[in-house]
Amino acid sequence: MAKAFAVRALLEEFSAPSVAFSLERGQDEAVGKSKLGGIPDLPQDFRWQTRDGEATDFLLQINLAQASALDQTGSLPKSGLLSFFYDLKEQPWGFDPKQLHGFLVHYTPDGVTLGSTPMPRPEFALDECQVNFRAGWPWTSHASACMS
Repeated sequence: MAKAFAVRALLEEFSAPSVAFSLERGQDEAVGKSKLGGIPDLPQDFRWQTRDGEATDFLLQINLAQASALDQTGSLPKSGLLSFFYDLKEQPWGFDPKQLHGFLVHYTPDGVTLGSTPMPRPEFALDECQVNFRAGWPWTSHASACMS
């Protein structure tokens, strides 16, 4: 039992609070809400990044106003939308410099008009799940209803 306390103390010493999230099956029709999968909410002038002529696929969007409210370190921007894209067909690891175009993180500032933007490769669309944020620590684990 003493070892468990020692390990926890060590983890706490070298860790920082985080914003964690869990997933819940279902859709939220509100534009700009945090979600995994579904159809992304993007600015009208957004251009899909391509890799070998193929567009990257939408993974996740995080509404920073939702997430930053739980950011105990003040590291996150207070507003805007982070959108994550990845080549789900080829699934590059990114270790090889030739694979660096297989992913994209896009920041949209608050105040930019967003709209549901169909994906170029709808066959790679992930089922939409709602994202629920909570303050956490890097080593905590909570089951996600979306993954069961």
